[in-house]
Amino acid sequence: MVANDLEIMLEAAGYETMGIAGSVKAALEEISKNIPDLVLLDIQLQGTLSGIDLARQLKTRHIAFVYLSANSDQTTLQKAKATEPYGFLVKPVRPKDLLVTLDIACYRHEHSLESFLFRKDRLRRELALLVNEPNDRATILSRFAESLQMVVPFDFLCFAFSTHNAGHQFIGLYRSGFNEYQEINKPGLGNIAAKGISDVDLLLSNVPVHQSMQQFTEDAYIHFLEEDPLAHLLHHCYFFQSVIRGGIHLPALQHCRVYVFNQEANRLDDRHVSVVEEVRELMGRLMIGISQEKKTISTRVGAEGGNVARPIVGKFMGKSKSILHCLDLVAQVAPLNTSVLITGESGTGKELFAEAIHQLSQRNRQPFIKINCAALPYSLVESELFGYEKGAFTGALTSRMGKFEAASGGTIFLDEIGEMSLDVQAKLLRVLQEKKVQRVGSHKMIEADVRIIAATNRNLEKAVAEHQFRLDLYFRLNVFPIQLPPLRDRKEDIALLADHLGRQIAGAMGRDYYGIAPEMIHALEQYDWPGNVRELENVIERALIISGPNRAMTLLQPLTGLGTTVNTLNPSRKFSTIDEIKQRQEQYERELIEAALHESKGKIRGIGGAAEKLDIKPTTLESKLIRWGILKEDFQ
Repeated sequence: MVANDLEIMLEAAGYETMGIAGSVKAALEEISKNIPDLVLLDIQLQGTLSGIDLARQLKTRHIAFVYLSANSDQTTLQKAKATEPYGFLVKPVRPKDLLVTLDIACYRHEHSLESFLFRKDRLRRELALLVNEPNDRATILSRFAESLQMVVPFDFLCFAFSTHNAGHQFIGLYRSGFNEYQEINKPGLGNIAAKGISDVDLLLSNVPVHQSMQQFTEDAYIHFLEEDPLAHLLHHCYFFQSVIRGGIHLPALQHCRVYVFNQEANRLDDRHVSVVEEVRELMGRLMIGISQEKKTISTRVGAEGGNVARPIVGKFMGKSKSILHCLDLVAQVAPLNTSVLITGESGTGKELFAEAIHQLSQRNRQPFIKINCAALPYSLVESELFGYEKGAFTGALTSRMGKFEAASGGTIFLDEIGEMSLDVQAKLLRVLQEKKVQRVGSHKMIEADVRIIAATNRNLEKAVAEHQFRLDLYFRLNVFPIQLPPLRDRKEDIALLADHLGRQIAGAMGRDYYGIAPEMIHALEQYDWPGNVRELENVIERALIISGPNRAMTLLQPLTGLGTTVNTLNPSRKFSTIDEIKQRQEQYERELIEAALHESKGKIRGIGGAAEKLDIKPTTLESKLIRWGILKEDFQ
């Protein structure tokens, strides 16, 4: 009944429907006859396979899909999100909700395709330039690696071939950081694998029978390793999980093949295979020129990629997979006008990423305006965002443009978008759809050419399920999501970050920097960092002050945070004076207050506020914050 009703709604709205399928098998049979532009997909289907299983198939075929579900609980939303749908509808479906969601899905699919085609075209143009322009080896390899990374994510890229003059050749690029690649030549491969040159030559001479461009992952990847000795050796050194391999046929190159490895099983797909297929001749011509030189490179930046690192690197230095993936996403989306939704816990650097996207965009000479939606009084949100006319309300003595008008031509950053009221959400959605704003007290629509970057530390899927956030606005903002990892999930970056912050803060203090004591590094890496990079920065600054000059930083106070017992008092300690006991009590009280502010995200008053958690009056808490110089903004 639901499917028939939907078909009637769609056809009444001018859509052409292909048919109705009750199971995954029936759906795939229908799709094999005619490829749809979009699939409405119920999560519960007939048979053993669910709509989520079908969604995975649709994703590999690059067919947009929108989920239907009888419930919108958080668990269902999380499972749906994992397959990256283009929308989500909750039964019973109203015609208006259906059409709006389809409009959003088409918009997202179109922009996703637009982004991919833009990056693919840029790769092709860059390769053509590199083939024809005289450049040094380091520049060529750097620009080549950065351009390919924007379209085909790889951890290791290599070419194996022979030439008439030089015999067997190997050129590899290992990704060691953001826009950092280390070249590995034939002797280098021998060193890494602990093999002699003759053994490496033997591996390079073993040419696979199949030369078509193919992707291998999971079980197919295991079988692939068994029949390709060179790939097996590389896997043994780096533990990859997937690969694209294929031959390159040029007269000057004999038995040339390219390998694109990734350390994740699901990062490569058919689109990436087609890209490598399309540019393989250009890559082969590039290898002909490169093979005539002998230098090895270790390069950090290229033609464009270095610009990405500069605004971010201050607080997001790191080489973990999670942070590198986020930096790659910034580089991909920055040149476009696509809306971006940045999510992550407090202190992970959402504003920093938003600034980087703006600085790398074509709007970088225009305004970048930041708005903290949680900090705006409810009564002023609309007038602040959209402006107002003279006499619109008591106190409106003159007309005033809003933030959207002020940001025209540039970027507006809506931080804590999850705190925006539903009525203002509706007006924001209208701005996104119509590219126009309406001042309070006016009927005139004003053009607003603004790129929107939104951020939140809330779980918006949960907010949607609880009807606290509009579903249509969520998917309109979520065209290009970037999920920032918490610091506890990239602990391999902590030592690098701490050292960088130490140098930066010591310089600002006008002090020499003597590094960080090993025991402090160990303590930093054991801590869970509920306040993320912001908390690490505060800890480093405090440690620099306490440690004193002319010595390495040490951690003289224990790290405490959410979920940990604050234990600075030692019962076995013999105190010599009452003043010492008072100092210890004050320190203990301060740490409890900071922990409560962390948990309440800087909120002092009301339900869930720090005052309620500590069972004290808000005025008492505020006076203590003033006395100790604690800012609630540091915990938001």
